Amino acid sequence: KKTQLDNMHGGVPSDCPHRERRGYTGDGQISAQAAIYNFDMRSFYTKWLNDIADAQNKKTGYVPYTAPYQSGGGGTPWGSAYIIVPWYMYLYYGDIAVLEKHYEGMKHYADYLKTQTDKNSLIVEKNLGEWVPPTPTKIPPSFVSSAYYYYDLTLMSNIAKILNKVEDEESFTKLAENVKHSFNKKYFNKNDFSYSIGWQGANVFPLAFNLVPEEFVENVFNSLVKNIEVRAKGHFDTGMMGTPYVLEVLTKYGRPDLAYTVMNRRDYPSFGYNIERGATTLWETWTGKDSHSHPMFGSVCAWFYQGLAGVNPDPQNPGFKHIIIKPSIVNELDFVNVSYSSVYGEIKSNWELKNGDLKLRIAIPPNTTASVFVPGNDIKNVRSNNNDIIPTGVENNLVRYEIPSGEYTFVSKKIDKLLITPMLSIPVIDPPDSTLFSPDSVVVNIRQYSKDAEIRYTLDGSKPNKNSELFTKPFKLRTSAVIKARVFRDNLKPGYTKTNRIIFIDSLRNGIGYKYYIGAWSRLPNFAKLKPVKTGKVYNISLNEFDHLDDKFAILFTGNIKIKSGGTYNFHLISNDGSKLFIDDKLVVDADGPHGFAGVKGKIDLTKGLHKIKVEYFQMGGGKGLELFYKGPGVEKQLIPANVLIMNR
Repeated sequence: KKTQLDNMHGGVPSDCPHRERRGYTGDGQISAQAAIYNFDMRSFYTKWLNDIADAQNKKTGYVPYTAPYQSGGGGTPWGSAYIIVPWYMYLYYGDIAVLEKHYEGMKHYADYLKTQTDKNSLIVEKNLGEWVPPTPTKIPPSFVSSAYYYYDLTLMSNIAKILNKVEDEESFTKLAENVKHSFNKKYFNKNDFSYSIGWQGANVFPLAFNLVPEEFVENVFNSLVKNIEVRAKGHFDTGMMGTPYVLEVLTKYGRPDLAYTVMNRRDYPSFGYNIERGATTLWETWTGKDSHSHPMFGSVCAWFYQGLAGVNPDPQNPGFKHIIIKPSIVNELDFVNVSYSSVYGEIKSNWELKNGDLKLRIAIPPNTTASVFVPGNDIKNVRSNNNDIIPTGVENNLVRYEIPSGEYTFVSKKIDKLLITPMLSIPVIDPPDSTLFSPDSVVVNIRQYSKDAEIRYTLDGSKPNKNSELFTKPFKLRTSAVIKARVFRDNLKPGYTKTNRIIFIDSLRNGIGYKYYIGAWSRLPNFAKLKPVKTGKVYNISLNEFDHLDDKFAILFTGNIKIKSGGTYNFHLISNDGSKLFIDDKLVVDADGPHGFAGVKGKIDLTKGLHKIKVEYFQMGGGKGLELFYKGPGVEKQLIPANVLIMNR
């Protein structure tokens, strides 16, 4: 709520209150449901939709990426706000007038999107699709935009039906079917039942937008689950567009436990990672290297209402005239309390899980009705405090009731056997990766967030097992250590391992020299011809070593790297903007030129001992960053630690 309020200005939802301060349409539409659950957004969105209509190109139908119009990047998911937000106004407030007022503009935008397609009716996206995932975007923008195009067409078909525009409804429906056919033909991989590159975002858009052929839905969902549980270790790999749909899809298909897992992680990338680092508002990126007040990722707040509490509108009776109460119970949670102020009054859904029994208390406002789905697989085990209502049936471990307005309490016995226990947590080790000077010391604490579980840890870099040291209280370190910690609980698969590195260095011997230059370049300069404005010594090859950096600058790092065992070493240089890595004067990684925070890899055979290392970096304005990882014999992939960097003598 705080981040949203920081970015609401006279009916314009800004992306941030300090930098761009623009009404990005993509940010606005993806966080709209969360805003609606948190606030009464009727007047706000009525005004903003007028801004979008004013900004629309009256000839082509193109909807810009900001409204009121200013420059800024985006793609089809951005302009789609002009279809999605009016639909939400109808769905949550029953506002048919907004559909009538903007229908022609919405239709004009849908027609514009048609001009951006290939011969198979798929969008050829020249701009953005997904945005700011944890790793550089690999999902093709055309994939994301084509999925959104299909979603737009299905919404337009529904809206045309509501407004009794029969020909338009048929036209949108037919075009949507063509897009769906072409989309699956191009992007669906039947070998592993996944889409595009197979990551969460690649599978979640087709599942969320109903693009998956019915006979493959279960398979694609299982592919999504496997990706989250195994490849992503219970984390998001999505950006601003895909993240809320991960929660929606997992809950829809019966895995709210996994939705809870990704929301409750405390290590990178996760919301908990941000909170652990002191976040009080939502960050623009998972790393936190950019804006610290961007409401777009706040889209997930809708899941607390829709998923956990189960408060949902009924598209057939919009505006919460008929309410759907379908809570998702997670056995790591003891209770959920939610209230929502609908146009008819307050809706409440509160549940408590105790000793395997569920108590659900709900309030349905006057002049409305509700369908209530109480978790349970046997009518005999579910009872209500109102003898006038009786269950209408049981399906998918849910007992259904149809009720009028009023307050109700339901008790469902022994539902714990129906619940899937969430993945065990990944420990949080304090302090995080740290570089300290000998002979200092540091106190290490380890925390975890799973019920009835314990932490086992090692200090030598080996993987903890059930027989490793049991963590009982904080301990003191005086020497370098690779701390690995893992959560265990009887009858459950152990959690994933967390690794922290505490490095103690010799302040005289360790370090790397640097030269700092100010200037404007589009590629790395010839440093031999430049005079530095500042020189000195740092202990890590990182921009975090500097208290102040100009908007446009360059840095040259030089020193030595100590190799403990000979063999092939792989280096991964990630930067924004350009950079290069040299070992013994040989170019190992070339990441030159202007670009976002992206990585390039290289490898080289090295013998045991000292080798010269040089890193060149420049920044031409905007976002910035520099990280250098390495991996080799006996060395896990990691940022090059300070204790292997040796100053030139």
